[in-house]
Amino acid sequence: MHLSSRAKTLLTLPFPILLCLAAAPAAAAPCADDLRSGHLLGNAFRGLPESALEGRVSVFGASPAIDNGSATFLCGSDGQATSAGVCPAQAGTPDDGVVVVDGVWSAAGVSGCPPAASRGAGCADSLPDCS
Repeated sequence: MHLSSRAKTLLTLPFPILLCLAAAPAAAAPCADDLRSGHLLGNAFRGLPESALEGRVSVFGASPAIDNGSATFLCGSDGQATSAGVCPAQAGTPDDGVVVVDGVWSAAGVSGCPPAASRGAGCADSLPDCS
């Protein structure tokens, strides 16, 4: 039986895709303890378009990346669910332009643990300009 080059391509295509999926790196583990990241003392971001609220909380310069991953760290309104529990009242309403950061680094979906949790300081060997 003779297969056309197109048929051969279709038959061999799933194999490389499966290899790529199997070789995907695992996400770094979240923190063992509840290290909180958020706005304190009534602070918040103001004037943001909450209808399209999206963002990431990360450790600047960390390699590999340390960030909130799929865990929710942004609060668009009071009572909204977040990785830290329920968003605080300072998050306001869904359409007032006020956004608050409120999350914990031990939540499911977090990629990595900030060095402050593991070493008791805000510096790690993988971060630039740390001594």
